[in-house]
Amino acid sequence: MSFECNCRYVGFYKGVQSAGAAVAWQVDSHEVPLLNQLIVNWSLTTVSYPLLAILVMLAVKDDKQDEEASVNPASMDNNSKPVYKSWQFKTNEIFSNFEQMKIQVSQSKKNFRASL
Repeated sequence: MSFECNCRYVGFYKGVQSAGAAVAWQVDSHEVPLLNQLIVNWSLTTVSYPLLAILVMLAVKDDKQDEEASVNPASMDNNSKPVYKSWQFKTNEIFSNFEQMKIQVSQSKKNFRASL
């Protein structure tokens, strides 16, 4: 799953969470009894599970190509390089940048201490 797709899921979740907080605040300000809140909560949960099952059956596809693209020693011969997923390159790039930043921070700390 791509980073962009994950960001959209997080944004959707935060939107639903904010809407739930707004509704909960209004329900609390109208002093709705707790038992009624519990009944509504469980009713919505009970209704949402069959809808979720239908959504998963219709929208989720089984894709096994991503699993086969990872590093597999059996897929290499003596002259070829291993096959990597694209996120592995990004991870290596991020870690190398992080190491460079750590070196720069330690050098700037030494320079600051020397200037005192």
